[in-house]
Amino acid sequence: MSKFAELLSQPFNEPGKEGLQAQTAEDLFEEIPVPLEVFIRDNKYLGEKNLQLSPLQADPIMHIERVLFPETYPLIAVHESYWATPLRMTNYHAIQWGKGAGKDMVCRMSSLRVAYILSCLKNPQAYFGMPADDTIHTLNVAQSSTQAQEAFFDPLKRNARRGWFADKCSITAQSILFQKNIELISGHSQAESQEGKNLILGICDEISGFKTKAELSRFRGSNSRESSKSAEYIMDMMETSATSRFPDTFKIVYISFPRFKGDMIQMLTKEGKDDIAEYGEDSAHYVSGPHPTWVVNPLRKRSDFRKQYRKKPIESKAKFECDPTFAADPYFKNDIALDSCFIKSEFPPVHVDYRFDGTAWTPVYTFAEDFFPIQGAIYSMHADLAIKGDRAGIALSHVRSYEEQEKIVLDEAGTDHIRIDKLPRVKVDFVIAFEADITQTPAREIQIKWARNLCFELIRRGFNIRQCSYDGFASEESRQELEAKGIASPLISTDRSEEPWKTLRDLFYNETDRFTVPFHELLREELLGLSKKENGKVDHQPGKSKDMADALACSIVGAIMLGGEEAPNGARAYYAPPEFVTIGSPVDRPIGFDQDKLGWDAVVADAHNSSSAFSSWLDDPMSSIMRNGVD
Repeated sequence: MSKFAELLSQPFNEPGKEGLQAQTAEDLFEEIPVPLEVFIRDNKYLGEKNLQLSPLQADPIMHIERVLFPETYPLIAVHESYWATPLRMTNYHAIQWGKGAGKDMVCRMSSLRVAYILSCLKNPQAYFGMPADDTIHTLNVAQSSTQAQEAFFDPLKRNARRGWFADKCSITAQSILFQKNIELISGHSQAESQEGKNLILGICDEISGFKTKAELSRFRGSNSRESSKSAEYIMDMMETSATSRFPDTFKIVYISFPRFKGDMIQMLTKEGKDDIAEYGEDSAHYVSGPHPTWVVNPLRKRSDFRKQYRKKPIESKAKFECDPTFAADPYFKNDIALDSCFIKSEFPPVHVDYRFDGTAWTPVYTFAEDFFPIQGAIYSMHADLAIKGDRAGIALSHVRSYEEQEKIVLDEAGTDHIRIDKLPRVKVDFVIAFEADITQTPAREIQIKWARNLCFELIRRGFNIRQCSYDGFASEESRQELEAKGIASPLISTDRSEEPWKTLRDLFYNETDRFTVPFHELLREELLGLSKKENGKVDHQPGKSKDMADALACSIVGAIMLGGEEAPNGARAYYAPPEFVTIGSPVDRPIGFDQDKLGWDAVVADAHNSSSAFSSWLDDPMSSIMRNGVD
């Protein structure tokens, strides 16, 4: 039995519920609500003669306005056929449209339409079984106070001062109070608490522009007052207020263009589509988009934005077409160059699974048949350990060979000279990630020793790893153990310097055969999701990661610093204790590479120390388990 049917079954004289035993529209309504188009264009109502909604603009409003119980619509359809149109009863609405498609107009019309329909009832509070003195609220929350005022509330006030609403409401600084205790509130993310409302309609206007909890925590610390302004908090506040007061008919609306791939509106769009695909007609979700501006708004053409596209093509594609990159202002803007360097294969060089031995979790590696060490190559490994413990990136790289490049330079006298530069051709051997999984029993957590044990095992297999660097977090024990065994273990961090990213970008943007990387979908997303923040740091988007990208950039820096070169015949290498360890490169660094800015710990190991260390630990059993390879 629905809430409406329950209310109808209550005794007629129960306090606060008079009139609920209505059997006709006349029992419930002072006047029958008119169709949407009449409400907008007729002078008796809003009188917006020039506003002609496109089908895509009208459709979400027609779903949002359905705030009455489903059993009511057959009653009023007898008087107005508009209400006989069959529509799913929806509660969650994700609208992903380009900028200029009419999102603000849809928010205003939806708010006014709901206020109007409720006002048409004889007693809205009695209809919903509420105390007679309670107020029913609609709330529009914008990204900023300016947006809330100029794009939403100022036009809304002009709408309310004429036509049907003119003598039925009073306007304050941030709200419109209609007769019958119906209040329309204009809010924004920086306002103080907006809780405690009897919320039948809540709209998150430009939800992707709101700061997320992760962003607020990163830049302002974990302040509870600041977190109450986050997108997640506002969404939760709206849903909690709405579902607790109007569990059957509440409406929550999320409307925005996307800022980057996988941002809030894109996640909500996907969530809605997945729910509709699973539950069909029973789904409580409504989705519109992603749609470009000119598809939704017939008054706009793509050519209207040609100047914006010339100036900011990536941003414009996200803003007007709802087709963003992985970052709003990507650090790696040339995704074609990145893709040309990725090498796809049926089997990845290294794949990691996990096994629980009754005491602890252990990584289990599978190596591809063509993954083996090459004579002459000097390998650099980097481990980016996760602070939150959910993922740790590991990468291995080496220089394959060098190519000569002529450059014309000027001496002090202004005379041209030809200089021969030797540029490295770098191969990334693998990039993997250790991943935690708290859903396992017991929970699988990343262990710090996994990275160094993998390094030791690769050396056992013949890889001449001269360096295994770390980003600094929880790495002291591993670095000491590695250096005790003759393996340099400096600190290299992308958080300390932009130089690793510059080096990586130079390699990606050079000739394809100078740089190759095994393809990994998450790695690609991480790289394309990076952007340079206001504080100068290259970082990922809220809710995203860069563990694998960090490991890639830092392992490449180490490979170029170490030097080395594959044997011309590409012969396979086998394990032999090193006679010495050296750090340095005989070649010029790529453009933008500056060793002094890396915060590099210079490490040089003596020959007798390295050889004796290797001979002692090779006999120890490895904690990692290997498959598809001969130890």
